[in-house]
Amino acid sequence: MDAKFPYVHDRLPFRVSAWLLYYLIAYPLVWIYIRVINGTKFVNRKALRQIKGGFYLYGNHAHWSDSFLPHVVAAHKRTYVVANPDAVSIRGIRTVVQMVGAIPVPNSVSCLRRFIDALEIRGKQGACIAIYPEAHIWPYYTGIRPFPDASFKYPVKFHLPVVAMATTFRKRRGLLRFIQAPARTVVLSNPIYAKEGMTMHEAQAYFHQQVYEFMQTYADCPDNYEYIQYIQKEQSSPSKGFPSTAGVDRVIQEN
Repeated sequence: MDAKFPYVHDRLPFRVSAWLLYYLIAYPLVWIYIRVINGTKFVNRKALRQIKGGFYLYGNHAHWSDSFLPHVVAAHKRTYVVANPDAVSIRGIRTVVQMVGAIPVPNSVSCLRRFIDALEIRGKQGACIAIYPEAHIWPYYTGIRPFPDASFKYPVKFHLPVVAMATTFRKRRGLLRFIQAPARTVVLSNPIYAKEGMTMHEAQAYFHQQVYEFMQTYADCPDNYEYIQYIQKEQSSPSKGFPSTAGVDRVIQEN
């Protein structure tokens, strides 16, 4: 990725192809997986209907299909997901990934401006822009990891509301109970707006607090099924910064 990386494609052939791929192929397949195979249930999804324009969606990163989940959550809006730059590292696949809504995080200062411009454009178009602030995926993790408030500057900058999304897990029931991996429940908050008179830093911290507390509330629910147990390894010195999977053992629960 460099300063010329095409974050927003204006050419008509690309836009038509992206629409056909998104709505006729990708979305139906994703919906079948998320709703049927993965057994995802949504709580308070109707709250999104209150939002007339664009908004930012923040969730905990605990399943490999999280890149597709926001598309089903905000089905009434075109949805984009802020992704790792590795998602567009392979030429050819990069185009397809962008067509289905990936906005890669810039890996150099030279393309930062285009990244921010893309977020502004999508927000003005009334899109849902999804961000997983924990960054790294911990499959089926039932807790909420600490995350910085850096990514919350975008809704503040572009005056858009925020919605928190908490993913929890439950044991399988019904026809698909033979699938060992648990089903998922996704709870959505009501739209969160910055309070009048807040500075940019205050609003950023406010969004961060509201989202983290909402996620934590549902993560602490006793019904949140622990399919994989994460155990911190003993270390000679404490780790610094925000947690990754380094220094963590994962144990599949048999119960």
